[in-house]
Amino acid sequence: MRLSAALLAVGLVAFAPAQDPPPAQQQQPPPIFRAGVDVVQLEVSILDQNRRPVHGLTKNDIQVFEDRKSQEVVDVQEILLNTEPPPPVWARAVPPDVVTNDLADRRLVAIVMDDRRCCGVPNSPRSSDRWAIDHAIMTAHRLIDELGPRDLATVALTHEQLMPTLRFTNDKDALRAVVKQFAPITESGCMPAPPVPNPERDLIRLMELSPQPVKMMVVLMSLAPIDYSGIPPCPPRSYTIPDIGRRVYPGPRLVETSPVPDPLGLPRIPIYRLNVSGLLVDPSSTRSNGPNLSGGRNFYGTNDLKPAVTDLLDENDAYYLIGFRTSRPTVDGKYRLLDIKVTRPGDYWVRTRVGYLRPSPPPKPGSRADRNPELSRPPPTASGLLPSSDVAMNAAVSVFAAPGGRQAVLVTTVDLTHQVAETPSSTSETLTLRTVAYSSSGDPKYDVSAKTSIPVPPGVGRVSTSFPSKLTVEPDRYELWLTAHDPRTNRIGGVFYNVEVPEFAANAVTVSGIVLGREPTERLPLPSTLAGLVPIVPTASRTFGQGDPIVAFFQLYQGRNTPLAPVALKIRVLDPQGAVKLDVDESLAPERFTTNRTADYRLRLPLDQLTSGRHLLSIEARLADRISPKRDVPFSVR
Repeated sequence: MRLSAALLAVGLVAFAPAQDPPPAQQQQPPPIFRAGVDVVQLEVSILDQNRRPVHGLTKNDIQVFEDRKSQEVVDVQEILLNTEPPPPVWARAVPPDVVTNDLADRRLVAIVMDDRRCCGVPNSPRSSDRWAIDHAIMTAHRLIDELGPRDLATVALTHEQLMPTLRFTNDKDALRAVVKQFAPITESGCMPAPPVPNPERDLIRLMELSPQPVKMMVVLMSLAPIDYSGIPPCPPRSYTIPDIGRRVYPGPRLVETSPVPDPLGLPRIPIYRLNVSGLLVDPSSTRSNGPNLSGGRNFYGTNDLKPAVTDLLDENDAYYLIGFRTSRPTVDGKYRLLDIKVTRPGDYWVRTRVGYLRPSPPPKPGSRADRNPELSRPPPTASGLLPSSDVAMNAAVSVFAAPGGRQAVLVTTVDLTHQVAETPSSTSETLTLRTVAYSSSGDPKYDVSAKTSIPVPPGVGRVSTSFPSKLTVEPDRYELWLTAHDPRTNRIGGVFYNVEVPEFAANAVTVSGIVLGREPTERLPLPSTLAGLVPIVPTASRTFGQGDPIVAFFQLYQGRNTPLAPVALKIRVLDPQGAVKLDVDESLAPERFTTNRTADYRLRLPLDQLTSGRHLLSIEARLADRISPKRDVPFSVR
């Protein structure tokens, strides 16, 4: 029996000829079809009988049905993920110094390690299966290793009271650190409190509401039954909800989720369940062997999950962006059922949303709904796991020593791009920028806000600006929550930034953070907030043209426990292969340092001597036998 793709969000497997993928190409932003009430944009994954992405389809190969009526297909464009060139040889050791909430064309991968129901031996109460535990850890590491450079992933552990605690990231070391916390119940000897509330559901809802076209959940689980009788409860553990900073404890009354949004129009999240107990368990004898209706797959009857990891990533490595013209372009907020068919001979797996909601009528001008439009929000337990992207943000943070004392100054540069209402005359848009600094204890220690006014020329729908700020802090490890809020529309953009603030005066020699920017001019004046600290106009951009006059500024510090002495400065610019393109070795005499034991340094980046691609600026200082930690800034040349 055949089932409609629109009813299950997947079609049944049938037989179609396998096709070779097209050659790798430069990553391009996804196309956006012409806006209007009659054209609908839809993301669709199409797989062949081997569950491999089908390439090369055109609008002549696609049929779209809305409420069972055929619609005109305007265009079909294929989007390939992770087609970028191989990363530079230094990329693994050097994370980017800029964070962004640009989520376009990033694949989301949620890895759930179900240690609350793992890993027992059948017919042996509370016995631990070490092979299954090692198999789960090895499979998680293999999955992390195979993630692409534009993938964002999180690792969730079900023994946590509210999972997961790690935000979606492309930092593989951070992902591996969570895997190390994998603690099967058969090993811990106590029963964790039930997740409060259903964390897997909240994580799925977060992914459903996120704008990424490709997302999936991978559950590493065991089908081996466990005898829970007589297992004592674990001691209560506390947890701080990301984004909210509210500390909570186990117990269903202490945490409440927001109302579940209406699921109509939301995409299905394919779930892949991998049984880490392998052939030790007969999957046909377990209650977990039901059909997988999410669009994912179950990998149960095997001792080798390596092919499963490759398969599940491969089948989520491409999608089609389809634009169709609806025959009923009404603005009524009603639900429309969708069905997508491939007319090319053969049957296919078609994964897409089962329908969509038409736009609702605009609110009356001046009404409460007009002043504060309602936006879909994920449950609070998952709200901080992805950056808010209603206002586009790129942020860079550099640490400088504050004059005198042990404090430091965080120089933050936020580049904003915001959608505004087009007007026939010039106007301005006001955004509130907020910085919350969470200390290493998890508590919010600093909370500052500032307003910025963005000029809006007539007839413009998107505006951009750069907003520098500074914050004086004590030495510690901080997680910064940077947000931009538009009070007119209630839209929010946000990013998180981890920064280590050293005690400069206690170190023999230290290099500050590195700021990239341009020399101030009459048209581009120096921001008043940075006067006396940073002499250039900073930018959070890290992509430049060969003719751009970009300057790197930083400071060097000598500690207070030794007399001033010469400092050896080493500056390198490396290309993607690690070849040195700029090599500067300079000795800074004691006279270069001020009474605050600080020396400024400017460097013009040799962009005109570099080829297009990714490069690395690396700076290191040495005082006698003491070497400062390296400061690295990756950047790209167009």
